[in-house]
Amino acid sequence: MRICLQPWICYCRRSLCIVSLLSTLALLELGQAAAAPAGGGPRVQGEDMWEFRAKLMPAPDEAAYFALAEAGKALLRLVVRSWRACQGTLVIGVTGGSLAQVGLDMSTAHTIRKCGNSMAHRCSFHEASVFRTVVGVAWEEDVAGEQLVGYFLQDSFWAQLDLEQCSDAASFHPMEHPLRASYPQGFDLWISERLLDRGFLVEDGKAVAADGDGHSITAEAAEATSQVCSDDVSEVWDLFWPPERPETPKQIVIIGCGSLSSEPTGPLLDRGAGGLFIDADRRVIRMALAGPRVAPHRRILNSTVSVGSVPRLLRTHAPFVRDVEVLQVDIDTVDGPVVMKLLEFLSPRAVVVEVRNFLPFPFRYACLTTDTKGLAWGGANLAYWLYELGIRGYRLLRMDSLDAVFVHHDDPVATAADLTGRRHFLGTLGCYVRNMLKERPPAALFRDILRKQQEEAASSPASPADNWSDLWRGWFGAKHPHGVLHEAWGNLTAWRNDIPFTLSS
Repeated sequence: MRICLQPWICYCRRSLCIVSLLSTLALLELGQAAAAPAGGGPRVQGEDMWEFRAKLMPAPDEAAYFALAEAGKALLRLVVRSWRACQGTLVIGVTGGSLAQVGLDMSTAHTIRKCGNSMAHRCSFHEASVFRTVVGVAWEEDVAGEQLVGYFLQDSFWAQLDLEQCSDAASFHPMEHPLRASYPQGFDLWISERLLDRGFLVEDGKAVAADGDGHSITAEAAEATSQVCSDDVSEVWDLFWPPERPETPKQIVIIGCGSLSSEPTGPLLDRGAGGLFIDADRRVIRMALAGPRVAPHRRILNSTVSVGSVPRLLRTHAPFVRDVEVLQVDIDTVDGPVVMKLLEFLSPRAVVVEVRNFLPFPFRYACLTTDTKGLAWGGANLAYWLYELGIRGYRLLRMDSLDAVFVHHDDPVATAADLTGRRHFLGTLGCYVRNMLKERPPAALFRDILRKQQEEAASSPASPADNWSDLWRGWFGAKHPHGVLHEAWGNLTAWRNDIPFTLSS
């Protein structure tokens, strides 16, 4: 039974869910956070990585905010400012009266577990006093003549916001980064070990800063991050095809092209690139075929691509893959093996891949099946891409929070930059840490409280997924990753032994 006080907010009794038809408002006006440090400013310090500040503000749609306020609810957005990032998530503040209207109280509100248009996102309820203690902020204004007694937090993911929305640092409340306690010693040792793995400068068993002035190795990595890290890798194409020149990319191949509306290679399509574009989802291919990027020199197909199907696929559509300059693969399953198979037939200038962080660097992980049994085991991680593409002549050029662009070492773009030196590798490590620190979901803020509630409820034993983040951090911090490789393998196969993957260190 679903009870709705307003068309925006519904409570679903049977499935214990709170539904906000306006949840997408929290995702509006999104942009990748600008990350470049200000030129001429003070040197970046290792401690800067741990910046974490929060602010509670109305959701972007004022009309929706005031409409909900009349029903005793506040549609808000929790915005977090962190190192080189600005993120936000939906929060629905409620009064005691608004809870009572749908038969809930402060105790039963904790049973709500889902929110969002499709009820696909996790949601958790936190009393106002707990919310203020953890986040350091609360909504002070009365709503329908009452104070808010609690908040429903959409806690499964952060939406990436434009950095301008976090520019006023003074308006944010400083708080401890949710991962700080997990890394009490910081990242100096981890970065040193990774540099040692590559044979870079060491002193007494530890990597030292190149300037020798006592500046920490973490600080040096933070400074080098801008050499590798981007807020959107699509900006890199101006290096290959400068706007002031008449050259345009000939052909590109995108496996997992979606509707061709928001790809990292989108600027190449705008410049007229043709090629082959494939996706297994029939719905998004229909959208692509009805969209503005359909052209005679572009073949758009609905098909599932596997390693075995690659040779036939390229033969069948040979006219569209004769002059491929960029290869992009994003199929969330066998990305790694498919890329390597395609490179047996194609010699692109650049390769674009999605980076999954299922296992920490420097473990090399890739999924080997198109059927992941509904689990997020697909794709490949950064260490895998660096190694496998590296031995095929490709070097990492740029990466953002999701995608990475590799360029062939003989390409003019690669020869104009030092993509194999110490500073570039430090920038890669710094970018990896940046992404790791910002990927924890909003639920991480309330992790200890939620665990205590679950233990008290004792509803079911913890699943492997519940403990995965703890195991992940333990493997990340291992001084000798090869020594714990068997442990990672054992945990994965104990979780599911019917999902093929490759794992090495």
